[in-house]
Amino acid sequence: MTQALPREIRAFVSGAQRLDPNVVVDCDPPDDAIHGSYWLDVRAGGKVLPVEWNARQGFGFAKDGAEAALYGTPCAHFVADAGDAVTHLAHCFLSAPFAPPIEATSSADAPERKSFLH
Repeated sequence: MTQALPREIRAFVSGAQRLDPNVVVDCDPPDDAIHGSYWLDVRAGGKVLPVEWNARQGFGFAKDGAEAALYGTPCAHFVADAGDAVTHLAHCFLSAPFAPPIEATSSADAPERKSFLH
């Protein structure tokens, strides 16, 4: 049986996908859903941003690009609300490269879509 994602994570994913329909979010749930953290890999525009979520602190973001690329690095900035986390996510994607790039495909092969990353 698969456990449903918490409402806050579903709201975050939905908000991110409204900003950019190409956003993909992979979720790694904790062993202990009450006390553990969910880890979300948010992928868009050839970038990956790891985001932590737990019920105590909300959504966690790494301090900068170098830290975001390191697995298990503690988050430096937490945002309690899913809407505020989506706003912070957009800022992160627009500011600077921060994680290893995803293998790019030719733009001629991909359909043109409206995106907050362009």
